Amino acid sequence: MQAAKWTAEQSIKENMIRSPLYEKRDFRAVFCELDPAALLTADEFAALLCINRASIDYRLHLGKIPRPVIRENRCVRWRVSDVREWLNSLKPAAERRDAPRESAEQ
Repeated sequence: MQAAKWTAEQSIKENMIRSPLYEKRDFRAVFCELDPAALLTADEFAALLCINRASIDYRLHLGKIPRPVIRENRCVRWRVSDVREWLNSLKPAAERRDAPRESAEQ
């Protein structure tokens, strides 16, 4: 029998067993504690970014988020370490903005 793949869902369940206060925790806090080899579902990735699932699919289509490591039929998974690396590579909003526009004062 093949061993089950490690997923973020398994890590979350383990955290629930360890901490009765888990239900009140945000997924972003749990994400910090996940094993780098854990796999995230599209719903978990969406929760991390505070967007909906359709936005994940759209951003994946545009190439604005990392490619999943598993993509078979309706099963899409991202490795936690890849997501962390991508998040760390993003520029802060202040750096992404263009130079301030000059006002059209006359």
